[in-house]
Amino acid sequence: MNALVLQLGGLRPGVAFPDVEWLVTNGWTVTLVVSVLPDGAQVPAGVEVVEVGDLEQVGALWRAERFVVLAGPSGAMRKLRALVTKLGGIRGLGRPARIVGGYVISLHAFQYRASRGLHNRWLTGPYRVLRPLWLWRLLRRSALDELLRTKPDLVVCADRDAIATAWHLARRYPDVEVTYGVNRVRPIGVSVPEPVSA
Repeated sequence: MNALVLQLGGLRPGVAFPDVEWLVTNGWTVTLVVSVLPDGAQVPAGVEVVEVGDLEQVGALWRAERFVVLAGPSGAMRKLRALVTKLGGIRGLGRPARIVGGYVISLHAFQYRASRGLHNRWLTGPYRVLRPLWLWRLLRRSALDELLRTKPDLVVCADRDAIATAWHLARRYPDVEVTYGVNRVRPIGVSVPEPVSA
């Protein structure tokens, strides 16, 4: 039986490993989908690992935010500093350029702090809400065929960022069991008695 374990959050990269080990020891073939796998991670033998963090970083939303908030303002401030330095070499403008240069350096430091603050607020605010849906779109467009070349019997969500992807997979394949953690897994193929009404 095939299991697809989704751990798409980047905060705790090894949170899915206990579920993966349990599935492997119980005879499942496991594909682990992670955002980024840490360098020293000890993945159980026989587990296929698919990293999807690169998909996110080449996406338009990620690149646009980094350019508008981080790279664009920082590049503009570097050009302004270079211009003021060049003006300092012109005869008669050296002293005013040094005075303005101090203000430009202070402005650049402020821009750096403000850009980092906006970037962190974006990551912990709106992007945190949009990220699960955005990851599903990226996976569907780029890596879904690779992930589903052997149809899974079970999809396990290891964190909240995987819920949107698992929900879409459950809609697309209604016969696949989807769960949040293996401690809630019902054995597949075992009928569960219906509750008796009083």
